[in-house]
Amino acid sequence: MEPTDEELVRTVLAGNREAFSPLVRRHQDAVYSVCCHFLGQSEEAKDAAQEAFVRAYGSLARLNEPRAFGSWLRGIAAHVALDLARQRQRLLARPEIDASEAGASPDPTFDPERSVTARETLREVREAIDSLPQAYRLVAVLRFGLEMKYCEIAHALGITEGAVEVRLVRARRMLREKLSPMLAGAPEGAV
Repeated sequence: MEPTDEELVRTVLAGNREAFSPLVRRHQDAVYSVCCHFLGQSEEAKDAAQEAFVRAYGSLARLNEPRAFGSWLRGIAAHVALDLARQRQRLLARPEIDASEAGASPDPTFDPERSVTARETLREVREAIDSLPQAYRLVAVLRFGLEMKYCEIAHALGITEGAVEVRLVRARRMLREKLSPMLAGAPEGAV
């Protein structure tokens, strides 16, 4: 039976640096996924993922709940990727390319007008999210983009679940205001 994250963290903290390798292998896909959410699938995302592990190793002694290592690590990855994206002035602005646009065989049901409208809507939503204050943007991306649970977000960001809920309520309100022209006629509770 493989040791738990908590057991591995305690082993690393006791001086066995090699015990960090299984943690890296166990969480590398999730960390890379978080970085890709902010940076797209790129070398920058790989670099950000690597930096997240370096930072996690360096601050492992400050982890209050070793059993929450995965959530804590994803929070570090989000911060690293967000910082890198901000430095590059391209947070959440990467183009989306679907198979029909990448030279794949054309879909007979493909509607270019609908595709353009969908891309424009996505761009507006990304710009609205990008304009949120960092604290609200981060919880919104972790919750809606990465589908993390409130408790995971709380562990990742070092805040309470209540603070996560408050930030999400405020983020939703701000997004509703920013996107109100686009949401006119949308069903209640859509945002």
